[in-house]
Amino acid sequence: MLRRVARAVSRVRGCTAVTRPMVALLPATEGFLRMGSGRGYCTKTDAERAMRDAIQVLVDPTPNPDCCKFSPETDDDDIMLMDHGAILDLSKATASQSPLAERIFNLSGVTAICIADYWITVTKEADRDWEELSPLITEAIIDWRVSGEPITSEEYFGNEDTEIDENFDTEVIQAIKELVKTRIRPGVQQDGGNVKYIGFEDGVVLLLMQGACQSCPSSSATLKGGIEKMMMHWIPEVLEVRAVDEDFAEEYTAELAEMKKKYKLEGDKLVPKDQTDDDLMNRSI
Repeated sequence: MLRRVARAVSRVRGCTAVTRPMVALLPATEGFLRMGSGRGYCTKTDAERAMRDAIQVLVDPTPNPDCCKFSPETDDDDIMLMDHGAILDLSKATASQSPLAERIFNLSGVTAICIADYWITVTKEADRDWEELSPLITEAIIDWRVSGEPITSEEYFGNEDTEIDENFDTEVIQAIKELVKTRIRPGVQQDGGNVKYIGFEDGVVLLLMQGACQSCPSSSATLKGGIEKMMMHWIPEVLEVRAVDEDFAEEYTAELAEMKKKYKLEGDKLVPKDQTDDDLMNRSI
C-alpha cells in the first residue's frame, strides 16, 4: 500500500530550482519508512507516527533565488512558531538561540535562517540545489516539531529594535519605529524577508535587511522604491533610507547603547544625564 511520507514536502507551490513536486509516495513497512535517498526513521509509537503524518511543510520561492520559505502546518491549522511580529534572524554563530535553527544548520549548505510567526526562511550556498536540500530541511522541521522542543532557547534575547524608549527616542524616531513595525515589516515578511531598524542620523534611516531580503537582487528596489518612498511620504524629516551590513549594525547598536547610558531626552534634544539644572540654565542664557 502506498503511504505519504510526511517528512517530504506535502505540497510545493514552487521554489527556485525545484522542478517537480517533492511528495514521496513509498511503500511502508511496519515501524519503518524509508525515503528515496536511503535515509529513514523508526517510528517509536503510533502517536508519533500519526503526528508525523499530520505535519505538512509548504515550500515557497522568494525573490532571492538562494532563499526559500518553509511553512509548517497540520490538516487543521498552520503551526505558529513565533509571536506575531517577532522575528528571529540567525547565523551559525547565533544558532544556539533556537533548537529548530540548530537542526537546520546541521545540514550542509545552509548559511542563514529567519524564523517568523508561521514560516522559516532558509538561505543556502549558491552552488547547492534546492531539489536536494528542501526535503532535508523539511525533515529537520518535522523532527523538531515531533521532539517537543521549544522554538527558542534560554539564549534568545528577543526583538527590541522597534520598542519605544521614551527616555531616548525623539518623536521622529518613534514615528519611524512605528512605521517599520506596522507597515514596512509586514510587507517585507510576505516574501520571506525582514527589516530591522538600526538608527536615524542626519535625516538618514539606517536599516538592516534580513532573511530573503539580505542578498536578494531586488532588495535595492525594495529599499529605494518601496521603503524609502513610504518613509519620506509619512515622515518629512526622513531624507534617505540606507541599508547597512551586520558588522556596521552591531557596532552602531553598541555605540547607541553606550549613548543611552549617558544621555536622556529633554524636549526634542538629548542632554547628558548628569547635567544639572544650573548647567541647562547657563546654556540657555
